[in-house]
Amino acid sequence: MVIISIANMKGGTGKSTVATHVAAGLALRGQEVCVLDTDPQGHAATLLGLPKEDGLYKMIVEKANLTDIIRPVPPEVFTPPNQTPAGRLFVLPSSHKTHIIPFLEQDPFLFGERLEEMADLFAFDTVIIDTAPTASMFDSSIYLATDGFLYVTECETLSFDGIREGLVQIRRFSKKREDRGERPNRVLGIVPNKVRLSTLNHRRNLEKLHEAFPDMVWQPIAQRTVWTEASNYGQLVFAYAPGGGAAADASILVDQVEKVLAQWQAVSP
Repeated sequence: MVIISIANMKGGTGKSTVATHVAAGLALRGQEVCVLDTDPQGHAATLLGLPKEDGLYKMIVEKANLTDIIRPVPPEVFTPPNQTPAGRLFVLPSSHKTHIIPFLEQDPFLFGERLEEMADLFAFDTVIIDTAPTASMFDSSIYLATDGFLYVTECETLSFDGIREGLVQIRRFSKKREDRGERPNRVLGIVPNKVRLSTLNHRRNLEKLHEAFPDMVWQPIAQRTVWTEASNYGQLVFAYAPGGGAAADASILVDQVEKVLAQWQAVSP
């Protein structure tokens, strides 16, 4: 099981949208996937047409049985009409109690241990972690458990700071993982989101992003109203507008994730 965190220490970049669409895209292609929400806002479950719940709180603080708190996502939420997904999609929801988890449970390795239990129980191929936009004491648990990070950024200069801070964090926690005999953290790539290529400002900022992080920047995702429209109907764009540009952008993103995962598997011992 591979753990991928969708990250940026800045709110409003579209992490939840990217997390749910990457997970759904992998499920459509045959993987068993779980979205794990660590954001108290609980947007991942909402985007997947399910209610917010304190699932992460129950997982960490109450030590609940995982089978009692992980929810299956109805296929009609993410599957194009008249199609059947080749895999399955699940979500561990989050809600307001998430923010107090670090105050009630200080073991930074417990989160990773519970993820190992998840792997044994559900045989997930991939877990996608939707991270919170603000730093907290729970971040160390996420960094210690994560195999790879996908950074989502708006095409604005201030949003790039979250990437720099995250890369510093990766270097810190990668050494800790190696000391425990685990593979180091890695970065899948950087995804520019909500991009308006018609504007000179965004074109210049994309150039700056490529210069600051060479060979790490993926194809940008264009800003489109259909992302919001789909969420209003409790669906992802794969189901709501399967032939549109947003679904095409999401599919390319999933292609890129699959490519990196295949490369990792090829070099793994």
